[in-house]
Formats: sequence, C-alpha cells, structure tokens
Amino acid sequence: MLAGVALGALFGWRRSIALGNVWQSGVIAVLAAVGALLIAFLFAKPVEIFFGFAGLAILGLAAAAFGIAGSRWAVKGTGDSTGRTE
Repeated sequence: MLAGVALGALFGWRRSIALGNVWQSGVIAVLAAVGALLIAFLFAKPVEIFFGFAGLAILGLAAAAFGIAGSRWAVKGTGDSTGRTE
C-alpha cells in the first residue's frame, strides 16, 4: 500500500509540474496519494479476499488502463500534444 501511495504522489506531482506553481503541484500530489489510499481500502482488500492474487493482478491492470486513459484525456484537454500549459 505504501508503494501505491508513493506512486500516486509521484505521478500526481509529475503530471502537475507544468503548472509552474509548487503549491498547486503539491496539493495535486497529495490528492493523488489520498486517491491511492481510497482505492486500496475500498477495492484492493475486498478483491484480495474474494479473488486472491489473480484478482489483484486484474485490478492492477484495470487501474493502469484507467490511469493511462485519464492521462491522455487530460493532455487532450490542454490542446497541446506535449501536455505543457505554457
């Protein structure tokens, strides 16, 4: 779970660094970390209990797919293929 929180914060920071404001990037990173905790408590533990490791692997792949889709959607919304807001 600690790795998920760390990855959430890292990717939240990385995606928001183009804002140029350290405070906003930090807030987004914290929100991403809290989101990772919520996913772990609400989805990962029940999936592990009922489906075991195979269920966790499928949940991980689904989370990665949704993350990639969300990232592409965010870049598309900026109107710039690089994702920079400058």
